Amino acid sequence: MKKIIAIDIGNSETNVGVGNSTKWESYRYTTRKTITSDELLMMFKTTIDLSKLNDKAVDGVIVCSVVPQITDSVVSAISEFTTKDVLVVGPGIKTGLKVNIDNPKLNCRLKGYEHFSPKRIILDKNLEINLKTYIFRSAKKDNTIIFHNSLNFPKIKLLKQKGIKLIRSR
Repeated sequence: MKKIIAIDIGNSETNVGVGNSTKWESYRYTTRKTITSDELLMMFKTTIDLSKLNDKAVDGVIVCSVVPQITDSVVSAISEFTTKDVLVVGPGIKTGLKVNIDNPKLNCRLKGYEHFSPKRIILDKNLEINLKTYIFRSAKKDNTIIFHNSLNFPKIKLLKQKGIKLIRSR
C-alpha cells in the first residue's frame, strides 16, 4: 500500500509522519528558521529510510507550515527523493473548511458513486471536533483519520469507538 508523507512545520517543532491507513511512523525535529534543504535532507536520511520512499511507494506529500522561511527548503528536500507534487498549506491559504462551524460532509456526490466514502484526514491538534458534526456521525471504519496531540482520553475513547483512526503527533 502506498504511503503519504505529512509534514507539520511549527514555530518550535517540525513533525513528519510517513505511512498509510495501516501503519504510521512519526518523527520530530526542532524547527530552525535558517535551515537549508541540504541540512533537512541529511536529517531526514538519518531518521527515515528514504530508500523505501520513491515515486512507486509514495502516493502524495502534504506540508502544513506556519514558518514560511523554511517551507521552500522542506519542499526542496522532499523533491530529492520523490517527484510527487507537494501540497503546501499555510497561513493565508483559506481552505474554507472549519469542521465545527461549516459542518462539511466531505463525501462523494457523483451520480452513481454516492456509496463511496473517501478517506477524510483531519488535523485537530486539541481534538476540538464536535461530536455532533456530520464527519463524526458519518464516520465508518477506516475512512476518517485525525492527527492530534491531545490527552483528552474520554474523547479519544469515543472517537476510537466510532472507528476513527487517531494518530498522535508529539
